[in-house]
Amino acid sequence: MSLYTVYSVDSLKNKQNTQAAAPLSGEQNRLFKLPWQEAEEGHIDCFPWAGKDAYRPESRFYLLYEKDFLYALLLTAGAHEKHPRTEVKEEQGKVSEDSCLEFFLAYDPAQKNYLNIETNAAATLHAGFGAGRGERLKEPAEALEGLRIYPVSKEAGLAVPFAYDWGVLMVLPFALIRKYWPDSSAAGFLPGTEMKGNFYKCGDLTPEAHFASCFEVKTPAPDFHRPEYFGPILLA
Repeated sequence: MSLYTVYSVDSLKNKQNTQAAAPLSGEQNRLFKLPWQEAEEGHIDCFPWAGKDAYRPESRFYLLYEKDFLYALLLTAGAHEKHPRTEVKEEQGKVSEDSCLEFFLAYDPAQKNYLNIETNAAATLHAGFGAGRGERLKEPAEALEGLRIYPVSKEAGLAVPFAYDWGVLMVLPFALIRKYWPDSSAAGFLPGTEMKGNFYKCGDLTPEAHFASCFEVKTPAPDFHRPEYFGPILLA
């Protein structure tokens, strides 16, 4: 993939999903009914550190946005994803040891700082901000301006062309962007905004450890904190 394009919810408002879903909270119900089938499908399918017969789960992502929010739907499927390892329960814990999906975002690619959001199938939050692996600011959830993650089950009724085993839906408020990139003069997530980022699937302590990305990371060993390999993300 050379470029990922994100479409606004307003531009797709006549294509909302009407599929039935399991009983959900008001916000979850609204988010799950967004027109995900119209979002561009991204693949987390680069396994540069995997051997020939290594475990390679299939993972996909879909992004949509409104002025005040960026929505990231990450889904995965595989032999070990039907009953994924979900041992980490504490906020800011090492969710990468579980079956894990991750979204890294550099809102302003001209700066060195980026945001990493990582989670397991239980939607346990791990998030940080900074210029590199050793410079992460890790704040409690209540300081993250409403950043939240919802678990996505197979019964969610999502209109996507992918038979997933589990997933998560991340809600990234623009208020958090304004907090971490205070020099930005933007009034929200707006068309024409050019960002960079990457999407990952991993599981350090799963039955078969694995490490995958959307945009290829060209390092000798697994290392997701490499913004020089982030790919372009455009808000259309």
